[in-house]
Amino acid sequence: LRIRRILRLQMEFVASVSHELRTPLSVIGSAADNLAEGVVRSDRGVREYGALIRSECRRLSGLVEQTLRFAAGKADYRSRNMQFIQVSGIVDRTLAEAAAVIGASGFTVEKQIDPDLPMIRVDPTVLSECLGNLVSNALKYGGEKRWFAIRAAAVETGRGSGVRITVQDHG
Repeated sequence: LRIRRILRLQMEFVASVSHELRTPLSVIGSAADNLAEGVVRSDRGVREYGALIRSECRRLSGLVEQTLRFAAGKADYRSRNMQFIQVSGIVDRTLAEAAAVIGASGFTVEKQIDPDLPMIRVDPTVLSECLGNLVSNALKYGGEKRWFAIRAAAVETGRGSGVRITVQDHG
């Protein structure tokens, strides 16, 4: 019974990873096909497609790294790289990394970051990965309106001030 449960969990893990890897691979493949077949000819279009391919390659690399860390048993939520940071920088970096996909997909992004957010203690890499996953999901499942919002607001946590980050879409 335990072996069956482990095998089922392994199959679910493989299916989940495969699903997550397909999206950037599809985008990269489509963009490369359009470039190779001459569909995109203007210098601006070539640059946009190049930025899209670069962005998706980085996302794919990040997914592979996350998967390898998890598979190696290193997906430890007690992060060792805790730092005090401003959330706005992580949000801006996440949106910049997704800018090519956002533009190519025709999405509108509404960003609302409270100006007086407290510094938070977090692993910036882990937070960036989490936000990247949420933005990616908004782009995949955001619906026909092609809109999503990312917001950060100060909250009281019972142990002091914190920050709530939300990603909202119409999907």
